[in-house]
Amino acid sequence: MVISLGPQLHNPMYLFISVLNIIDIGLISTTVPKMLMNIYTKIKAISYIGCIAQLYFEFFEAVECMLLAVMAYDRYVAICFPLRYPVIIPFLAVLFSHVCIVVPILKIRSTKGRSQAVSTCSSHLIVVTFFYGTIVFMYFRPSSSYSLGEERFVTIMYNVLAPTLNPLIYGLRNSEVKYVLIKLISRMRLR
Repeated sequence: MVISLGPQLHNPMYLFISVLNIIDIGLISTTVPKMLMNIYTKIKAISYIGCIAQLYFEFFEAVECMLLAVMAYDRYVAICFPLRYPVIIPFLAVLFSHVCIVVPILKIRSTKGRSQAVSTCSSHLIVVTFFYGTIVFMYFRPSSSYSLGEERFVTIMYNVLAPTLNPLIYGLRNSEVKYVLIKLISRMRLR
């Protein structure tokens, strides 16, 4: 909402961040309620309709994988080819927005320079490490070292912690997003 209300945030990087936040809300709302029910009740079964609904919304996982790759490419182009960025990335953002149904429509502008790039690289590495690190751990560990406690911990990190931290890592660590958020809050107080 902050990104859509702040005109200075209408550029590809913030489009990707807003889509990532929408995807994370979808992921959390489809998996966490059932996970909590399984933890706190003895009923571990899921209905057929509930299972189909979860499978349908797991589409967000595939979109998030694609989005993280696009965001990595966005940062790469912004840092290594800053003069080509205004040509390459808006095209990529428009292409991605046509592929993904949940993308908010924002006016795409060019970025201001290398600083949106450097400040989000470390954040992006943290997110990618959380997201792909848990996947790698689950699928590449030896089956002989299976532990239910480890699996629960990794599942919680993958399904709850990573999607919850994404808005904080990408949004609140960014000075432009903070500025727009403070401006919007101050406007609301004046009304």
